[in-house]
Amino acid sequence: MKRLKFRKLWLLSDQEKRARVEDFSALTTAIVAGNELGKSSLAKSLYATLGADPGRTSDKWKDAKVETLLEFEIDRSVYFMLRQAGRYALFDEKAVLVWTGSSVVSDLAPKVSELLDFEVTLNRRGGQNAVPPPAFCFLPFYIDQEKGWNDTWASFSGLDMVSAYKTDLARYHTGIRPKEYYRSKAEKDEAGPVTL
Repeated sequence: MKRLKFRKLWLLSDQEKRARVEDFSALTTAIVAGNELGKSSLAKSLYATLGADPGRTSDKWKDAKVETLLEFEIDRSVYFMLRQAGRYALFDEKAVLVWTGSSVVSDLAPKVSELLDFEVTLNRRGGQNAVPPPAFCFLPFYIDQEKGWNDTWASFSGLDMVSAYKTDLARYHTGIRPKEYYRSKAEKDEAGPVTL
């Protein structure tokens, strides 16, 4: 998997007539504030902009209908992802539109997987193999305080679309099984059972 670095996050709420910009370009960034001041919502927005919605979002944040623009870097290439009213748009470093989509599962999952070289295909409930949504890519890198402390690798919503994903993803992210294994496994699953 390629290296991802968050650089800057723009947040806009037309509902509240407020906007904010957070800079993450320093080598290390610490989010420090008192209780109920939005630290969790800020951290969740980084991943949500890339299609990995948190397991739980505060009602106040939902009501604000926040739209986000994330500047990020993948192996020294800069991109921008806009999330606005259920749609996603990817721009290159010169702000040229590269891609748009509205479905996290069928549109965004393959695009984020391609960008990050996250070559995993998992068996979805119902038996169909598919590239998992971005949440599955980010599981080892984010633990929320609501759900993540009690259940490992469960901080995002929509994870129940794949049964028994934790073992496969642990093996992938630790390198126990490389991406070539998952590529071969997907080809084997698509070919179906061998009859003699």
